[in-house]
Amino acid sequence: MQSTIHWQEGMLKTHQEAHEQTKQACELLKEENRACKDAELENLDVIKGLIEKEATAFQKAKEFQAAFQVANQQLESLKAERDQVDKKWQKKLQDMEVHSKWLVKQMQIDMTAITQKHQALQVLRENHDELQGLILFVVTKAEAIQ
Repeated sequence: MQSTIHWQEGMLKTHQEAHEQTKQACELLKEENRACKDAELENLDVIKGLIEKEATAFQKAKEFQAAFQVANQQLESLKAERDQVDKKWQKKLQDMEVHSKWLVKQMQIDMTAITQKHQALQVLRENHDELQGLILFVVTKAEAIQ
């Protein structure tokens, strides 16, 4: 019987030691669980921060896209305005070319007229010289006759 009591006491002690080890293991597990939960909360905070940064980056990207669209619209507007100015100047250049050709023709007509007048004036001078010669001849003859 004593050996049974001794055996039971040994078992009780072993059971108590096992219970104590289980308690310590549970405490360690609780601490580990707390540490895991704390790490999980930290990870959630990091994830939350990343999501906020991503949301901010996404918002900035949307703002940039909107600004880019406005810039593209302004560029298209400027291109259209430039095209209108180009057309206007192209028309003016064409008008100037037509006017320039007309001026060249007018100058050619004027030069022809001046040349003809010059030739006519030359003929008049020659005729004038001949008339003067005739008048002098007639006057000389008239004086001789008198």
